[in-house]
Parts: sequence; structure tokens; C-alpha cells
Amino acid sequence: GRLQGRKAGDAVIDNTTSVHVEVLKWFEGKERRDLNIGCGPHYAPGFLNLDVHRGDGNEPDVVVKPNATLPVPAGYLDRVYCGHVLEHVPWPELGEFLGDIRRALKPGGELMVVGPDTVRTLNEWKANTEPWFMVEAVMENDDAYMAGGESWPGARHSWNCYEARVVKALEVAGFIDVEPRSIQNEQVGDLRDWPVVAYSRWQFAVRAVNP
Repeated sequence: GRLQGRKAGDAVIDNTTSVHVEVLKWFEGKERRDLNIGCGPHYAPGFLNLDVHRGDGNEPDVVVKPNATLPVPAGYLDRVYCGHVLEHVPWPELGEFLGDIRRALKPGGELMVVGPDTVRTLNEWKANTEPWFMVEAVMENDDAYMAGGESWPGARHSWNCYEARVVKALEVAGFIDVEPRSIQNEQVGDLRDWPVVAYSRWQFAVRAVNP
């Protein structure tokens, strides 16, 4: 996900009335209102895909202004997906970010968070199943998410992300029924209804519900 940064020169649409109108129009006639935040190059069919720039493989449905509130009315969305997004949000701003997701979700609406788990990655390295550069890639850093990968403003991991920490952050933000889900084995099927890009032992997945 690339919600937190953009490249210089990108045309940015402020999250004003025009963006709200575009979003509401996109959802017209749809049975379910699902949002994919920070889609990057991974377009999720059936979800409204948001990002802060278009191009270089990114083809979101709607381009939004970085760090602005989600361009939907309160209590509007059924589900929100955040794939590799939270770790890019500065830790002091994470509560506000999650609070805005709660604002946007209906009561009973679902949030699914997927991201890199620093603890699991360290354990995989110790077991000789992941190389050291993966440890460096997932930890708090000033570089691109993947070692040697593309960099963009906002690419850095702002804090060390792992399952237990995200569970606590979601609970503090007021979500209920916060439950880790299996992303280590695709056959389990916990995430079959979500636009998961890849399954691996160094990731985590957590589902939460808006009260």
C-alpha cells in the first residue's frame, strides 16, 4: 500500500466534495461497499481501490490526498482492507488513522489488516528459512519496503509492526472481536474473501469489527 506518500509532480485530488461525489457514484448499485486502502499495483476487483497517485503500475479507482480523511460519509462502508499500510503510518498518527476507519465503517463493519511481522521474520531467519535482508526489509527503516526495491516518499516503515502490537492498537482504537487470522497457509481459507496478494510465514493478518 502507498497511502502515506506520493511522488513529486503527481496530480493530487483533495478529498473535497468532488472526490466524495466520485466515490459515491462508484458505489451506486453495489450490494456491498468494500474499500481497499493504499492499493498500490494490486488492484482488488469488487473493492473501491484508493491510492495517492496513479501511474507506475498503480491504477486506483480514486486518487486521494495523502494524510486526509477517507472520502466517505460516516457509517458508509461494509468492509475495509489494509494490506501493508499500517506500518507506513507514523506511530503517533496511527490512532487517528484507525479512528477514521472506524468512522467510515458501518456498525458491525469489518476491517482486515495484513502486514509484515517483524517477530515472525526474525524467527524465520533464525530457522534459516528467510534471508537477513528480509529482516532488514520488514523492520522500521528509512528505505523502500523491500530491500533493493522501489522507493517513494512514505515508503519507510515508521515502526516495527507485528501481530500482537497491531491487535493491541486495534483494541485501543475501539475495535471489537479482534482476531488474528491465518496468512501462513492459503489452504486454511481464513482470508479467501479478502484481496490478499500473497501468503507467507513472515506476515500477519488480523480481522476486527467496528462496534
